[in-house]
Amino acid sequence: MAFYKSIISKLNRSGIKPSVTLYHWDLPQWMEDKGGWANREVVEHFVTFSKTCFEELGNDVEFWITHNEPFCAGILGYMEGVHAPGIKDVATSLRAIHHILLSHGQVVNLFRKLDLTGEIGITLNHAPVVAILTLLKISWLQTTMMVG
Repeated sequence: MAFYKSIISKLNRSGIKPSVTLYHWDLPQWMEDKGGWANREVVEHFVTFSKTCFEELGNDVEFWITHNEPFCAGILGYMEGVHAPGIKDVATSLRAIHHILLSHGQVVNLFRKLDLTGEIGITLNHAPVVAILTLLKISWLQTTMMVG
């Protein structure tokens, strides 16, 4: 923790507002061995970890992020298997997603209960979504323009 306190102190002294991400795809192996985010027990461990971070770093951090891109952990990690832990199971993925979002809510509640001065949120990765009818219209328009 001393390492992080030192960095945060230097950032603040330099006029840079620190932003801390509590989970960025780095679940400890012992938690993964218990089922990772698919195991509800991990939620309490994450809340405890977050509480320690809040107590140690507290108001020196301006911005807190509970989870970075939960889609990647929940869907890509537990449903599609292309990210760690490499599981391909819909039911496991749904449990993992539920627990990730549950942990987010519990950590936000804890943050507010501790009356910290910073802000807290979640980082979502968004992608454009286009309805199939829109794609068909674009395709038709492009074909008409090219072919005549």
